[in-house]
Amino acid sequence: MNSFRIRRLKKLPGGSNLRRGVTVVEFALTLPILITIVIGMIEFTRMNNLRHAADNAAYEAARHVVVPGATKAEAEAEAQNLLARAGVKNATITVTPSIIGEDTENVTVTVNVPMMTNSWLPAGLTRDRLVSRECTLMTERVPVIQVAGLPEPEPEPEPEPEPEPEPEPEPEPEPEPEPEPEPEPDPDPDDDDDDDDDDDDDDDDDDDDDDDDDDDDDDDDDDDDDDDDDDDDDDDDDDDDDDDDDDDDDDDDDDDDDDPEPEPEPEPEPEPDPEPEPEPEPEPDPQPPPPMI
Repeated sequence: MNSFRIRRLKKLPGGSNLRRGVTVVEFALTLPILITIVIGMIEFTRMNNLRHAADNAAYEAARHVVVPGATKAEAEAEAQNLLARAGVKNATITVTPSIIGEDTENVTVTVNVPMMTNSWLPAGLTRDRLVSRECTLMTERVPVIQVAGLPEPEPEPEPEPEPEPEPEPEPEPEPEPEPEPEPEPDPDPDDDDDDDDDDDDDDDDDDDDDDDDDDDDDDDDDDDDDDDDDDDDDDDDDDDDDDDDDDDDDDDDDDDDDDPEPEPEPEPEPEPDPEPEPEPEPEPDPQPPPPMI
């Protein structure tokens, strides 16, 4: 089996000296940042200390001067004494109003501390700043004066008007559906049958009229020649009648052939009865033959 061996790196000659050089470079790069952070922490700590000292001195001086009979000088002395205990130098103390009487309502004490003369470092980052604190208290007077010293309450803000409700959008009317086109009516087979029957009736009437005209013409001819052709006229009349009957039969057959077959659903209307044929006029009596001479 292969055994893993840990090989130690060989030390280069002068390796410790090379490592020291890297450390010096790293320290040179990080030292300014470190010094800046430390100085900033010291400066902000001192400024916070001075702020609390000035705030406490202003409150104690105002609390000392609000009692009846206290003066402005007593308030300044009290504030200076407290600042000296905290190691604050060159502080400025202001008491307002300068004359405190029985009708004084409020007293305000202001303490200003310069950072230049109170910094822990000679060249501090906040040397040009000024710490200023003030405190305002009501004097201990009769209630009438104390009430007059109360600040006027701020007027209540007017309630915001309720927003008008947005009108609901009117629903759009749905488009009316277009009317469907009416289907074309199917042709009525009864109408066709009626038309065919009418045509057949007209044809029959025409044929009857023609027959009547022929009969009239034949009768006129018979009247003119009845002396010579009485027997022939009778035969012709019989033939004409037979021909008319044959024509009527043929027309009826043609009409039957032209009629369409009735559909099973609608029953066909009954055919009208054929009109009766007009009765032939009575033939005139033949004149007696002239007497033989």
